[in-house]
Amino acid sequence: MLLLPVLCITVCCFLFLHLLHWRCSVTKAAKHLPPSPPKLPLIGNLHQLGSLPHRSLHDMSKKYGPIMLLHFGNMPTLVISTADMAAEVMKAQDHIFSSRPVLKVPRRLFYGGKDIAFAPYGEYWRQCRKLAVLHLLSSKKVQSFRHVREEELSKVIDLVSSKHTLGPIDMTDVFSFLAKQTISRIIIGQSSGNEDWYKKIEAVIKECSLIMGDYFAWLPWLSHVTGLERKLNKTCEWADRVLETIMEKRTKEMSDGDGEGEECFVDIMLNIMEDASTDIYLGRDNIKAIIMDTFGAGTESTFLTMNWVMSELIRNPQVMKKLQEQIRSIAGSRSRIQEDDLAEMAYLKAVIKEALRLHPPGPLLVPREVIQDTTIRGYHIPCGALVLVNAWAIGRDPKVWDNPNDFRPDRFLGSTSHVDYKGDDFKLIPFGGGRRACPGIGFAMPIVELAIANLLLKFDWLPDVGKAKDMNMDEVFGLTLSKKTTLYALATPHEP
Repeated sequence: MLLLPVLCITVCCFLFLHLLHWRCSVTKAAKHLPPSPPKLPLIGNLHQLGSLPHRSLHDMSKKYGPIMLLHFGNMPTLVISTADMAAEVMKAQDHIFSSRPVLKVPRRLFYGGKDIAFAPYGEYWRQCRKLAVLHLLSSKKVQSFRHVREEELSKVIDLVSSKHTLGPIDMTDVFSFLAKQTISRIIIGQSSGNEDWYKKIEAVIKECSLIMGDYFAWLPWLSHVTGLERKLNKTCEWADRVLETIMEKRTKEMSDGDGEGEECFVDIMLNIMEDASTDIYLGRDNIKAIIMDTFGAGTESTFLTMNWVMSELIRNPQVMKKLQEQIRSIAGSRSRIQEDDLAEMAYLKAVIKEALRLHPPGPLLVPREVIQDTTIRGYHIPCGALVLVNAWAIGRDPKVWDNPNDFRPDRFLGSTSHVDYKGDDFKLIPFGGGRRACPGIGFAMPIVELAIANLLLKFDWLPDVGKAKDMNMDEVFGLTLSKKTTLYALATPHEP
């Protein structure tokens, strides 16, 4: 007698599940979601990322197309891999794709999203960006820092001159030193060597690479099992102490009237914090978040670009020779290249563009979030989806670039010299595009151009061992894309 009810219940359950599956299939078909690779329960497509996600996603795009829908944990993630799709996201529908997702790690590190890079789109972000541009990143302010760049570069030239007879020089360390010294003076008002400010902040910023663990944030217990929660808490507490010390020191020096050197960016923010008449509210946490943001982005993008440019030049001696000829011709009998000379150096700019094409500082641009349902090329894009733009893949698209894996700066000369990295040409977007493009491009590039020009003027360069073509160019993935091995090089003073 029990068999019939059980059979009926089983049939009903089967029909219900079949109907549910049919409705989901119909809904999915009606919404026409972007192509998706198969995913696993719980982790989604995380297992397919590998140690170099920008390369893995590039390979996947060859099969599934330039717009893919993946799932990292339970997080739907749109991956964009071509210039035309990037233009759709960063230009045609920029207002829909301009927010940032709430990610656990950056939200904790940046005091609940009070920085510029990870702040959600809205009035607070607009005011903070305006503040940074006005007091740190505008053309007028960048020009005012000229003496800082020249003074710190002089130290680097002297350092290389003193070490060249001792054997291979650690150029990775040299470029790191230049970036952190210059930007420390501009942002926190002191040389990074004073009280090891940079080492402390740098260690904190590197913890941002933990962001990959954020894809599991919907499993609260997992962050405790992996140790992420404990490490994150420790990092945030340490960062807060370092940043508080910097602010207290600058506040005391301002009140005593004995601050070191000129007014720095932190001083300006502290003054705004005390001025009730300003349009933006800045509390201590806001200032600390912005310090970490501007300091981290400024040093990393500057240092990495110099390191990759020099690596490619040493690996391609014919390119380096051509560039040196241009630099030395412009310098003439002078011993230094000045910033006014840089406007004439078309080939230098082409070399830097080519290095940024192959090695964008952030291969996967800072994630965006869709703020409302929309469509791209007929595909339904759901509200709340995370968006990753693969700038690395776009820079190596064979449909856009001839011989995309080769280092050929000449591709940026002549009729293509107008192609730039400032966010308007979507086939070259190492710093993003649209309203969320990095506002500090003009801040970092003068340091890069001046350093490369003067190092090539003063010295001839060779790899430390082996042949140039055999140099190790392997990458390490994080929030930024760094060279896996240290760049060592042999420097010989140039005899005019």
